Amino acid sequence: MPTYKYVAANASGKRVNSQADFASIQDMTLELKKDGLFLVSYEEVAMGKGSMKKLKTPEVADYCRQLGTLLQSGVSLARAMNILIERDIKPYLKVTYARVSQLVQSGVALSDAMEAQKGIFPDLLIYMIRAGESNGQLDSTCMRMAEHFDKQHRLKGKVKSATTYPIILICLLLVVGVVIFAFVLPKFFTLFAGMGDLPFITKLLLDLSNGFVNNWVSIIIIIFGLIFLFTVLKQSYKFTLALDRMKLSLPIVGKLLKIIYTARFARTFSSLYASGLTILNAIEKSRGTIGNIYIASQFDALLRDVSSGRPLAKSISMINGFDKKLASTIAIGEETGQLEQMLLSTADAFDFEAEEATGRLTAFIEPVMIVVIAVVVCLVMVAVMVPLFGMYDRIGQGYL
Repeated sequence: MPTYKYVAANASGKRVNSQADFASIQDMTLELKKDGLFLVSYEEVAMGKGSMKKLKTPEVADYCRQLGTLLQSGVSLARAMNILIERDIKPYLKVTYARVSQLVQSGVALSDAMEAQKGIFPDLLIYMIRAGESNGQLDSTCMRMAEHFDKQHRLKGKVKSATTYPIILICLLLVVGVVIFAFVLPKFFTLFAGMGDLPFITKLLLDLSNGFVNNWVSIIIIIFGLIFLFTVLKQSYKFTLALDRMKLSLPIVGKLLKIIYTARFARTFSSLYASGLTILNAIEKSRGTIGNIYIASQFDALLRDVSSGRPLAKSISMINGFDKKLASTIAIGEETGQLEQMLLSTADAFDFEAEEATGRLTAFIEPVMIVVIAVVVCLVMVAVMVPLFGMYDRIGQGYL
C-alpha cells in the first residue's frame, strides 16, 4: 500500500499536513472527505534505500511472530500484510511492509518480495520463507524463525551486557588516570623538586606525568591515528582473517567465542535443515551467520568433503573454531537417523552454554578490573606517600 504525504484543508481554509497509507488517490480523497477535508496537494513517499533501514533482530522476530500468528489463524497472506501495516509501528517499518505488501498483492512470492528489499531482511529469513512456501508450511516456518531470532537477540544481549561493565571500568580507569597524571601528581611532585634520590616508583610516575603533560597533544594524535589505522586495516580481508583467527586463541575469551560461534552455526544450520534444505545448501547458507571470517573460510573444504561422501560429523570436526561437542552430537544424529532432532537439541544446548559462559566471563572480568584499578591507586599512593614520609623524617632530624 503506497504511502502519501498530503496537504488537506477544511471548509474554513485551515490546512493540515500529514502522511498516511492509501490504496489509491481516490481512497485518500474519500477518507479525507469523511473527516471534512478536501485534498490540496500530495506526493507519494519514495521507498528507495534512503527511506528504509535494515531490520534489527527484535524487529525481525516480531515480524515473523505477527505474520505467523495471523497465518495460523487462517488469515490470508495479503490480508496479514495489510494488518501489519495498519499497526502502530515505526515509519520505516511501515514503508518496508508496504513495499512487500504491494509486491505480494501483485502476485510475487513473499520470499521474493522480501529479497527485493535489498538487504532489509536477513538472508536466512528469506531462505526459510522460501522453503516454507515450497512445502506449504509458511505459518510454522514464521513461528520457528521468530523463536530463532528471539534466541539470537537474547544471546547478543548477554554478550553485550557481559562486555558493558568491563568497558565502563576501563573508561573509568582511563579518566582517573588522566586526572591523576595531569592534575594531581604534578602538584605533589613540585614538593619533591629539591629532594635528593626518589624511590623508583616515584621517578617512574614523575616521568610519566611529565611526559603526559608536555606531550598530551601528540598522545591524542597518536591514539586517534591508531584508531584510524585499525579501521582501515579492518577493511582488509587478510587482516580481518588474521584478527578473527587470533580471537580464538585468546585465553578464556577464546573458549567463550568458540561456544558462541558454534551456537550461531548450530541454530542456523538446524533451522535450515529442518525446513527441508539439503545439507550442502544448509551449510552454504549458514556460513555467513557465524560472525567469524576465519571459520567461514574453512567452509569450502567442508563443502568439498561432504559432497564427496564424507560423514558430516568428521568434516565438522576438522573446523578450527567450533566446539568439539558439535561433531560428536552430529555423529550420533547420523548414526541414529535423527539428525534433525539432534541438531535442534544441540542448538538449544549451545545457546544455554553460551549464556552460561558469558555469565562466567562477566564474573571473572569484574574482580580482575577492580583489582587493576586498586593496584593503580595503590601505586600512586605509594609513589606519593613514601617521599612525603621521607620529607617528614628529614624535617624531624633538622635537615629542612
